[in-house]
Amino acid sequence: MVKLLFPVLGFLSLGIGAVGVFLPVLPTTPFVLLAAFLFRKTPLVYDRMMKVDFFRKHVENFDKRSGLDRKVQIQSHASVWAFLIVSIILADTLWLKILLFAIGAAVSTYLRYLSKPKAKNV
Repeated sequence: MVKLLFPVLGFLSLGIGAVGVFLPVLPTTPFVLLAAFLFRKTPLVYDRMMKVDFFRKHVENFDKRSGLDRKVQIQSHASVWAFLIVSIILADTLWLKILLFAIGAAVSTYLRYLSKPKAKNV
């Protein structure tokens, strides 16, 4: 039962992470990392996931914390804010507009954190 549960949860998490690419309020990286964790119990599935460049980059960057390159930073911020600005314009209530802006600020802060390389211990 557990052998089946981890891959099923992994695929669910990976699917949610993939949707997060298009929905800025849904973070991609945490779901991809969760999927990688769950798939490590099933090496065949983990290896297949890591062959997909998009998912491998998320996992490797988190493991190594080598930082995001400038192009990825710009693309990430641009897509997050493009979708959020449209959502803010379409929102009817002020509290929802404020919430969307706060989510955008939190995502931008997280992206800035990921952009910086991990400090090396001396």
